[in-house]
Amino acid sequence: MRGGGILCLVVVSLLFASVGSAETTTGPANGTAGPGGDAGPYGGGTYLLSNGDACTAASTNCPSTNDTCMDVSCSSGYCVHNVCRSSDPTCGDGYCDSGESCTSDNSGCSSGRACTNGCVESSGGGGGSSGSASTVSATTTTTVPATTTTTTLPPVQNLGTPVEVTEQATVTEVVMVVPPESLGLTEVNAGTVKVEKVAEASVVTSVVTERVEQTVDQALATAVTETAKEALQEIKQNMQSSSSQPVLVSKSVEVFLVTAKDTGKSTTVTKVTLSFSSPVDATNIKVVEVIPKSVAASANDLVFLGLKPVILQADPIVQWSFDEVKKGESKDMSYTVKKNLTKIESTTIAAATLAPATTTTIRPTTTTVPSQATGQDNSVIFLLLAGIVIAVSVYLFIRYYH
Repeated sequence: MRGGGILCLVVVSLLFASVGSAETTTGPANGTAGPGGDAGPYGGGTYLLSNGDACTAASTNCPSTNDTCMDVSCSSGYCVHNVCRSSDPTCGDGYCDSGESCTSDNSGCSSGRACTNGCVESSGGGGGSSGSASTVSATTTTTVPATTTTTTLPPVQNLGTPVEVTEQATVTEVVMVVPPESLGLTEVNAGTVKVEKVAEASVVTSVVTERVEQTVDQALATAVTETAKEALQEIKQNMQSSSSQPVLVSKSVEVFLVTAKDTGKSTTVTKVTLSFSSPVDATNIKVVEVIPKSVAASANDLVFLGLKPVILQADPIVQWSFDEVKKGESKDMSYTVKKNLTKIESTTIAAATLAPATTTTIRPTTTTVPSQATGQDNSVIFLLLAGIVIAVSVYLFIRYYH
């Protein structure tokens, strides 16, 4: 009989062992980390590729399921023909894009065409002139300090046919810099003058740290006040210590013709607009504009629209500051000058403390895989076996003592 009791204990032990036999295995994750690890779009972050990096299907830093890079994924600010560039279009990349003027990219045009404001037919020496927009200034050339190479900037181009400005806010901004007496008027407003847009151009600043530091050095050479020197030195030191990074700023120039309706007298006004949008949260943003005397002899010759900058130097050097800019938020800074600018001459330096790109870690999920039956079936079997064991135990107990 004692053997029967031992047998019952063995049966009970086996019973509990069988209940725990449902194997715990690691199944496939709900999501899979990207080829470069948990960072990047695969894991919820943002890749920042360097200038010149290409994104292909085989690249470990490919930020798009379409195998093409995006502007926000490039630290240089622009993705042009699947390669990160510091400007769009990019002169010398072998492509002649719409509006681009770059003889180095003539190979991107078909035979008989050249890359001047896009691919256009080359002038072969005879024939009449075309009716296309005329160029005020062919090109402007700047030296990139880090590599001592030249970059062709887009010229300010006539629109061909002036475009009358009817938006009240724009007209008000343009005429603020015009003295009424220069047009033979007692006041200048939308009712007394006609405003027409006659030319425009745009350019993008570099975000390569070494180049920005060299640009700061050039600006320091023109700074004469302690306020200007300290502001520029602060930007340079913050970038050298990596506490700040360059910010991509786009710059557009619009030229307007302002004509008095009564006297017929006219003058020209140029509006310069700086814009930037941060790909991540940013703090302590500094945007410095160094304006040469060929544009304005003094800050008094300028009218600043919207947010007013700090005048670091009257020559002028000015600075806009922002404590914080959220991801995707845009900021615009504008000024006007009573002059016809035929080229983009001012220098823009911008830096900020950028928050690190957020990443999401995708961890494998743990799935319980039953050995032969579902959890519900296991419970029924357990109850049946338990009942049998109890019944046998009672029976053996009664037999043993009676």
